[in-house]
Amino acid sequence: GELAAALSAEVGLELLNDLIGRFDALAEEFGVEKIKTIGASYLAVCGLSVPRIDHAKRAMDFAIRAIQATQVFNRANRTNLSLDIGLHSGPVTAGVVGKTKFLYELWGETITIARAIHSSPDQNIIQVTEEGYETLIGLYNFVPGSPVAVKSKGNVPVWAVKPLEDLGPTSELAAAEG
Repeated sequence: GELAAALSAEVGLELLNDLIGRFDALAEEFGVEKIKTIGASYLAVCGLSVPRIDHAKRAMDFAIRAIQATQVFNRANRTNLSLDIGLHSGPVTAGVVGKTKFLYELWGETITIARAIHSSPDQNIIQVTEEGYETLIGLYNFVPGSPVAVKSKGNVPVWAVKPLEDLGPTSELAAAEG
């Protein structure tokens, strides 16, 4: 919304490609698989194609670095974008959909829950379900969040991590992220 409204279509597309490119580079760095971007959403998964015992930690580290990369991007481009991220662990169904212009899609309760919990009144926050919290407790500074209503699940408890402001371009490795 904000990026598109404030800039010409060409400049907005160039900046969006820059930011998404940063996320893509981070995804590769952490072994996270980008599934798709739609509008202002970036869907990624860890441990699907390549099973990883530390998939939850990789996903959280990716999320933290994505927020930091967005902060670096904002300073460089005089924008004020923020991220809300939802992390949940569980089984998914994956497959190719369509007969033309194929789309690789993920669906299932795990995706529904992750999408539902990503929104928060705070900016630049990562919310996790109980599964993520129990797996990652002690590794990150979690604070209890307000339960989130999830279709067919009722209120789901969440915990939040809000990364500290990054220390500048050097912490972002010259902003070569995503």
